[in-house]
Amino acid sequence: MFSYNDENINFHHSFDTHPTENNISDSTIHAHKKHEIFYFLQGKASYLVEGHIYKLFPGSIMIMRSGELHKVEIKADAPYERMVLHFDEAIIDFIDPEHKLLEPFCSRPLGVGNLFLPNGIRTSHIYECMKSIDSAPENNEMRKLAISANLFSILYEIKMAYLERDNELLNKKAVSPAGEIIEFINANLGAELSLELLSSKFFISKNHLNRVFKTSTGVTVWEYIKLKRLMLARSHILEGASASAACENSGFKDYSAFFRAYKKQFGVSPREGALVKHQ
Repeated sequence: MFSYNDENINFHHSFDTHPTENNISDSTIHAHKKHEIFYFLQGKASYLVEGHIYKLFPGSIMIMRSGELHKVEIKADAPYERMVLHFDEAIIDFIDPEHKLLEPFCSRPLGVGNLFLPNGIRTSHIYECMKSIDSAPENNEMRKLAISANLFSILYEIKMAYLERDNELLNKKAVSPAGEIIEFINANLGAELSLELLSSKFFISKNHLNRVFKTSTGVTVWEYIKLKRLMLARSHILEGASASAACENSGFKDYSAFFRAYKKQFGVSPREGALVKHQ
């Protein structure tokens, strides 16, 4: 259906009649360089974010910050419709230099407080903003203008809903058997991480650790660590670090292995990645 993509903003309105038969791109674990606003229109699905599972209802809104791993889980072969907006935080610098509008995205633990239900936010207003984008004239200049004009209104509504929430919800740990492990990994991406170390620290066998982790996140411990380190390395590179420095500071010990993993994940080499401004 509708789509627009540039280095700062991406928007798409997508509809799948038989989602379980198709290769839906958001059904595999992934993360973005940009922040994401996901508006669920119809279907039977849940969203998995950093080990926390959210059941979706029509009108639900999910938010994910840059680097926050997530995927959709389709529950039935019913029509699946959503509108998704990605934006680079630099786009709000001029109007909101202190990034107050980004607090709902960045001022909470990973995987906690991602979901806004229809009764907890002015869904109708956000829907109208999304529809305004969706109905923009079919040329890139007008589509970009429609997205930019509506983005701040959407972010303001999310910010106000965030402020009205129970603070205990936003300060608690993620409700997941792997929650503490996920938190530890993200706090130590540049340090030594191994199944042996995690098994010892959390008093759990390596096999059971991997089973619990994959049930919670959809990937094994090592797959999670590798993807998070790659996201961190890309962030370092886009901030101006050399490929070798990004490799070392992200916890990779072997540059050749890092190079292959980076190119497989992002489609470009680490050095080429410095020139890539959007995903």
